[in-house]
Parts: sequence; C-alpha cells; structure tokens
Amino acid sequence: MQEITAQVEVSWLSREKRREVTVVGSKAEAYLDCSDQKGVLRTSEDTQQISITPSNTLREEVEHFLNCIASHQDSKPFSNQSDGVLGARVVSVLESARESIRQERTMQVQMPTAEEIRAK
Repeated sequence: MQEITAQVEVSWLSREKRREVTVVGSKAEAYLDCSDQKGVLRTSEDTQQISITPSNTLREEVEHFLNCIASHQDSKPFSNQSDGVLGARVVSVLESARESIRQERTMQVQMPTAEEIRAK
C-alpha cells in the first residue's frame, strides 16, 4: 500500500468559524468548504467546481426532532446517510491529530474498516 502523508490543523481557539478540507495529490488538489458547501478541483490545466450535495446533519436531526414534537407523532426511522465506519474514521483522525500535537511529531493514522471498529 502506498504511504500517504496528511496535515491536519484543528483549533477550537480560533475566532473564525472555518470548516475546510484540502486534499493535495500528485495530479490535482481538491478543496471543500464545509460551511458554504462548495467544492473545487484544481489541476495544472483547469479549475472546476465540484458538485456537492448540501447537508447539515445536526440541523436536520434537530428539525426532525422538533417536527415530531410539534405534530405529536412518534419518530419514523431517521438516517443521516453516514455509517458508523465514517464516524470511527473521523474519530481516528481527530485522536491522531491530538496525539501529534501532544508529541510534537507526525503520527500515522490507523483507519478502521467495517470489519474492525475498535472501542477505546
């Protein structure tokens, strides 16, 4: 498997609300602004917009909850279209970022698979 290096910057102290992801590869760079929900793909020859399906999972869950209360109805099954593996991978990246800061060095991230999700 090819080794991949990533840089993760996380700050809860910043006064700016920024939720951005940039992935830089050998042939292109992809940028996602999670706040504006816009994406861009840049290559050496071209820059193009990436089609993004807008979503705000937390807002959708809260609205669903409020609608159930307002209509006096039981909740129907609600899915935010994300599975547990995605959540486990996000937690792995955040834990590795925190450990990288603590140890002041680059960390290797172990990405869980569907077959193996470790509880800590």
